[in-house]
Amino acid sequence: MRIRFFVLCAGLAFSTHPSLFADDSCNSPSLLNQDHDEATIQRLEDAWSAAYSTGDVEFERCLLLPSYSEVKRNGKVGNLTDELNGAAKNKGKTYTPSGAKSEVSMYGDVAVAHGRFSYPGPDGKQMTTRSSDVYVWKDAGWRVIYSHRHPLTTIDRALPQQRTIFSERIPLVAFLESTTSFESATMR
Repeated sequence: MRIRFFVLCAGLAFSTHPSLFADDSCNSPSLLNQDHDEATIQRLEDAWSAAYSTGDVEFERCLLLPSYSEVKRNGKVGNLTDELNGAAKNKGKTYTPSGAKSEVSMYGDVAVAHGRFSYPGPDGKQMTTRSSDVYVWKDAGWRVIYSHRHPLTTIDRALPQQRTIFSERIPLVAFLESTTSFESATMR
């Protein structure tokens, strides 16, 4: 039920947004020539990781919708400004791809990229996070409207990876059985 409500809210927020871009300066090669497929979402996830890690706020400003919101790893809710400020702190840093790939699930004009990633925390210890990013397709392009980060505990990491959507342990199969496209999800 929560998932349907979220998809409905995401769809309403996106459909009322008059323009995908704040201006016409969004010409990053990663944002051009997008296809309506999983490979494009994966490419955008990789480009977003690189942009955030190197402080490329212009790329983020183009990829993320102005109505973007997120649940951060610490449980706090953030918005586009918070995300851009976080990325800006990384300006000038180098990026080394981790090689981790997200799983991408497509629901018509909505795609969810979800996976796990690890990185060194402030104390030097390895931190692992489950991540979900919700993309919407409009005017021949994918844009991110919502993200959720959830810390994984030692117990979570020891469990076999279950294919889930968002941070809740709701099997993706149940979600797919209840809706086959973004339009049907928003009509329920």
